[in-house]
Amino acid sequence: VIELGRWEMDTWYHSPYPEPYASQDKLYVCEFSLKYFRKKKTLIRHLAKLDIRHPPGDEIYRSPPPPPSQPSYAGGAVTNPPISVFEVDGKKAK
Repeated sequence: VIELGRWEMDTWYHSPYPEPYASQDKLYVCEFSLKYFRKKKTLIRHLAKLDIRHPPGDEIYRSPPPPPSQPSYAGGAVTNPPISVFEVDGKKAK
């Protein structure tokens, strides 16, 4: 299981995390730096020191906001909640 921000996800495929991370039942991933931790307490300490509030890399897509007249509009390319997609260069952002 991976916890990323407020979301908890079951994993579908094996990921080659190094030991002792691979033997954990749950990994905590920072939604801003994408670092992974074995304990939630360690993630919380990391977040307290972190000064960035978006993932590394360039934002390549942001879903459009809903029309002002229809805040709960769910048609077209509008997503609820809105999403952003970032392109991360692994060489620059290890």
